[in-house]
Amino acid sequence: MPSHKKHHYVPKFHLKYFGFNNQKNICLYNLLSKKHISRAQLKNQAYEDYLYGKKENMEIALSNIERLTSVIFNKIISRNGNLRLSKKLYQLLIIYISIQMNRTIYAKDDFEKKYLEMIRTFSEIHPKYKNFVFNSNDIHFNGVSQYLIADSMKYVHLLFDLDYIILVNKTNREFIISDNPVVKYNMYMEFNNYPPGGTGYISKGLQLFLPISP
Repeated sequence: MPSHKKHHYVPKFHLKYFGFNNQKNICLYNLLSKKHISRAQLKNQAYEDYLYGKKENMEIALSNIERLTSVIFNKIISRNGNLRLSKKLYQLLIIYISIQMNRTIYAKDDFEKKYLEMIRTFSEIHPKYKNFVFNSNDIHFNGVSQYLIADSMKYVHLLFDLDYIILVNKTNREFIISDNPVVKYNMYMEFNNYPPGGTGYISKGLQLFLPISP
């Protein structure tokens, strides 16, 4: 049995940059319940028990990446964004972002939803399954988060050609973080009236946004 069953899909070290009271608390707004909690316990946010399984391999690997990434974040914050990352540090940051995109509950639910849609479509068009009665309740998923994280590591090198810009907030409105903090966007596709999408790893014009601190 692992010593830590709370598997945070947004790392605690990252949430702490948005915390207060010695990083013990965080201000929270729940979109579903429309409830505002001004002093939520930070350690109890963005986690699920045994999300990465009961073996500790994945959790240990993620902890090592988070530890190294926190050094990068501290450098960026302490220098107010005025620095140029080495190739090694930049690639580590890209690895962290790639994993973060794929380790959330949103990513897990989205994968399961699309997989079920694929099975439904396949069962409808393939003659072999013409008598197949599709029922999503009969299909259960295991190890989805582990699969998505491993898959993100397999293809992360495709993101290494992206450049980066550090945005320093000089307004009175702070940046916020969420339980799905990486924002994928493609201004190039939008401005050229391409169909929606264009946020795959090899999409021309792909942009990734990640809040580091307020």
